[in-house]
Parts: sequence; structure tokens; C-alpha cells
Amino acid sequence: MATCLKADVQDFESIWGLIQESGDQTDRWVSKEDLKVLAFGEKDEQLCDYFVAKNEGRVVAVAAIFYLYSTWVGKAICADEFLTNSGEEAQDAVLKELFKTVLERDCHRLRLTLNRSDTALLQRYAEWGGKIETEWLTVRLPKNGLDQFAKEASKLNKHYHIRLATKDDVQSILYLIQCLAEYENDPNAVQTDEEILKEDGYGKESYYQCFVAETDLLDEKVVQTGTLSAKMIHNPRIIGFALHHIMYCKKKGKVMHLEDLFVRQEHRKRGVGTELMRECAKAGVLLGCKEMDWQVLDWNTKAIQLYERLGGVLDKKSIFVQFKEDCMRNILQ
Repeated sequence: MATCLKADVQDFESIWGLIQESGDQTDRWVSKEDLKVLAFGEKDEQLCDYFVAKNEGRVVAVAAIFYLYSTWVGKAICADEFLTNSGEEAQDAVLKELFKTVLERDCHRLRLTLNRSDTALLQRYAEWGGKIETEWLTVRLPKNGLDQFAKEASKLNKHYHIRLATKDDVQSILYLIQCLAEYENDPNAVQTDEEILKEDGYGKESYYQCFVAETDLLDEKVVQTGTLSAKMIHNPRIIGFALHHIMYCKKKGKVMHLEDLFVRQEHRKRGVGTELMRECAKAGVLLGCKEMDWQVLDWNTKAIQLYERLGGVLDKKSIFVQFKEDCMRNILQ
């Protein structure tokens, strides 16, 4: 029977061997040396933790996990590299250990990144209660495109500017998050609040950063986006946001992840969204990221067309499976 535990540096050779056995090395930029640093280096260098399942002392399954930040619910964990050479039992042992880790770290979701072609695994985890997010696509802006995009000059007119958000902006960011949920036809999805956003962004540890767009055009007609957002206090000058953070990618290493971007309807088609993205790209370049990625709903054709014009490449192979807190607790009982 396989047993699972958090890996230490002595397990690294076995982890690397299993990665090589997987055969999934297409476009993999992360060298063996770099991965060792990202997983087992100094605290300020680490981006991921590895968990391993062992059978009679031999590593038979591995998973790489790292923090995500969800504008809807707060802290979450993603498992990106999820490999085994020993069947379902070992993989399931790893997954249950990840459930424990998510709950112990006070996170609210576990997201698995899987291949759309792996229908058997997707079906099994759907039976476990995982939600398969078929409607979401990942957009990747490769390193050369990221560098070029970050260098381009801003085209915003004098009535708009972008700046890094502060703790005092959280109330307005929460308002825009609610507006985004209503735009995506899911007005009750937002489970975070002002206190959580302040603690997670400006507490002892920061799990995200955020850029905001401001304007002095306050005399325009405001398009009301929904009844929930209509009741929320906010600064009317802040009309857009882009929430982002660094994360690990099994193929690229350090990646800038754009979690959410939103611009109020009456200020769209003026380049505000593009400039919010550009500020995230600049931050990614400064931090040595190999690419920038984000997700888009497959029905949002206007956004997809914009992202492709900016050099983004749609990843149609990957798919996400989300496990919520109550589902994980039920499985562990």
C-alpha cells in the first residue's frame, strides 16, 4: 500500500526520474538544477512543494503544489505536476494528502491541472465531487511576447492612469470583484470580504498584488451592473483592477499569473484593460518570469480576440478540476 508525505531534498532524484518517465517534456524550460531550487531551495527561492507516494521506499507518484489566489474565495492551492507509474492507488493517496494540506493551510480550494484527453482520470475525480471546468481556457503569453508587451508605451489618454493598489483601495477592489461576478452571470460567487482581502494582500504574508485604474471622468453615466454591487461603498474614481501573483509552472518555472481583470462597462474600449495587463507584464519581467498566463471563458470571444492580438496563445489541452472545502472534508472522513 502506498503512503504519502511531503517530499524532502533526498527524494529529488526519484522525483526527477518520474518526471522524465512521464514523457511530457514538450516545451519544458525548467532544468533539473532550476527545479531543485524552486522546490527545495531557500525560502525566498521556493515556488512549490512536492508530495510523494512511496511503496516499499520507492517513489511511485508525485505532485507539485503551489499557492493560487482566487478573487472569489481567497487562498487556494493548485497541483500542477501530478504523475504516477503505479496506478490509481498511489495517485489517490497523493490526492488525499493534498486535501489535508489544503485544509491545514487554511485554503479554500484545490485545483488540479490535468490533460483534457485524460478522460478516465477526469471521470474518476468528477465522481469524487470535483468540478470539471470545461468552459475555462488558459491563455499563455510566452517570454518573447511578454518582454515585447511590457516594453510598449502606454496609450492611455490623460484622464486615466494605472497604479499599484494599497490597503486603502480594498473596499473598491471588492466592489469591482462583485461587478465582475455579475458580468460573468454568477453574482453569488463572491465569498471573500474586505477583511480577507486586506489580510491576504497586506498582512504578514502577501498572496497577491493588485493594480488599479483611476479616472477623473466622473460626470459620465454609470452603467449599473447588478443589485449586489449597487449597494456597496466604493471610490468612483477606481474603475478597473488587475489582481496577480507569482506561481509555479511545471514547464516554465516562475510564471506571472493574472488571476482577474475587470474594467467597468462605461470605461471600456479605451485601452484601460490592456494597460492593466501591461503593468502585470512589467512586474513579471522584473521578477524574471518565463511567461504570463490567465484564464478566459470560452464564450468571451471579444476577450479571446484581444488576447490573441496581444500575442497570447490558447492552451486547449489543459483543463482544471476544482475541489471545494466541504468535498475534501467529506472524502477525508
